[in-house]
Amino acid sequence: MPAYFGLDIGSSSVKILELKGDKEADAIALAVNPVGNSNVDLPTKQRADLAEVVKSLVKESGVKSRNVVLSIPESLVFSRILKLPIMSTPELASAIKWELDQVVPFPPDKIDISWVVIDKPKKVIGNEKMKVFVVAVPKKVTEAYVKFLALTGLEPVRIENEILSLARGLAQLTANKGVSLILDVGASSTKMVVVEEEQIHLSHVVPLAGMAMTRMIAEEFKIPLNQAEEYKRAYGVDKQQVEGKIYMTLSGLIDSLVVEIKKVMANFANTEGNKQIERIILVGGGAFLKGFTGVLVEKTGLDVVVGDPFSKVEVPEKIKSLGAVFTTALGLSIS
Repeated sequence: MPAYFGLDIGSSSVKILELKGDKEADAIALAVNPVGNSNVDLPTKQRADLAEVVKSLVKESGVKSRNVVLSIPESLVFSRILKLPIMSTPELASAIKWELDQVVPFPPDKIDISWVVIDKPKKVIGNEKMKVFVVAVPKKVTEAYVKFLALTGLEPVRIENEILSLARGLAQLTANKGVSLILDVGASSTKMVVVEEEQIHLSHVVPLAGMAMTRMIAEEFKIPLNQAEEYKRAYGVDKQQVEGKIYMTLSGLIDSLVVEIKKVMANFANTEGNKQIERIILVGGGAFLKGFTGVLVEKTGLDVVVGDPFSKVEVPEKIKSLGAVFTTALGLSIS
């Protein structure tokens, strides 16, 4: 029996995935998020509705384990990649605490801290530094997720932020490919992660994503949100569709997103002078937006590919085309 499965609660959908070994999905399912929110700290009725969806997915998919690894939205955590001098573990713990005190707006006793050394020089000759990925989660957030899982009858093995899961879910595609920028365009936010092999260099999150696009279409065409969503899915940002009107409506938001992408590119170039980002791996619901890949190529000058985490994993045929939205769930399920 698998030790656990992955549960990814996004703003628009809930995904679960349980692996058999590392090459086959033993159980997999997706459902609409009825509350439109990835945060589980909700009013009682909405929290119960969301818990029912999770329980139904578990039953429908045939998940064998009741142990789960769950993702927390990046908007609810504080994550940093710190460059620190080579030091002992006790010294490192003190240094991390001091660094977090400068940026986290919560007292030390109100946050849970986890960290991992992601790069450490094999030889120390001069002023070499190691890279440490640090995550601080307010305890009230952790407690809200533990209470939510209690409603579903599931046992938490680990609760982690999405950046780690994204990078892990695409590790097969980033290996031996130089430096890649993972661009996860979801419903409420877009996450950017710069990775090289299995190493995370930096991350960035912006509230420019699918739902904002839908609202802009609704306002421009004076139509209900559900109809605007249909327009977005049907025409995307293809300049050839409906005389380019959808593209023009969304061009400002896309330009803002590209500005953020270029900030990440510049930041990476400044910190890793001898390296550069070579391509964008597009995942999330935005990966299915018609014409979006071409627009990103045109505006960033980078190669853009749609990430398919299922290229190395056997899944049911009806699910195979949805790999881009299961990236985080896959990353959560990998042991």
